[in-house]
Amino acid sequence: MMHRYFPPRFDLFEFDDESFQSGQPRRWFNGWNGPVDEPAEEVSLAWSAGEAAALVATSGRFPDREWARLSAAHLALGGNALPITDRPGTAQAVQQEIQRIASTEELWSPGPVLEAGSTPAEVAVGDGFAVACGRVSGKTVLIAAVGVRPDQFRVRTVRDWDAYGLDATKSHSMSELKRLAGHSGD
Repeated sequence: MMHRYFPPRFDLFEFDDESFQSGQPRRWFNGWNGPVDEPAEEVSLAWSAGEAAALVATSGRFPDREWARLSAAHLALGGNALPITDRPGTAQAVQQEIQRIASTEELWSPGPVLEAGSTPAEVAVGDGFAVACGRVSGKTVLIAAVGVRPDQFRVRTVRDWDAYGLDATKSHSMSELKRLAGHSGD
């Protein structure tokens, strides 16, 4: 049996770098969440330019505030896609930091409107990174970034899938995704 990635049933958002001036931008497919062989429930796309990098996850889930904050913190610290210099050293420490960020009300404040017409996102600033969660066009959007100020957080519907080396609105085999993963962020 060959497993496949199936695209979500909603549009995906990417980091809007039009007002961000820092090096030659690169974009790549970062990953997805959801059952294998069913439409993705959440898709994460990556962007980098110079020392700045951002992950934008678009989710079809309708989470409560606590879940959205937890997911944004996990997007930042749950892997190594972002070059966070002060990342906790153990899996347990990472989990504790994710929980602390999500549950510490004082860390969160109103942030920017992620796309024209949407409500302001919530943002939290950590050690060397920032995260945001908000609603855009009826979807949950999460951002985790380094080298990008929260007031620079903007998203837009993906404009050019060629920039990602993969069109996440189409189905792909697991072997194709693994092959492309070796080139992420190159």
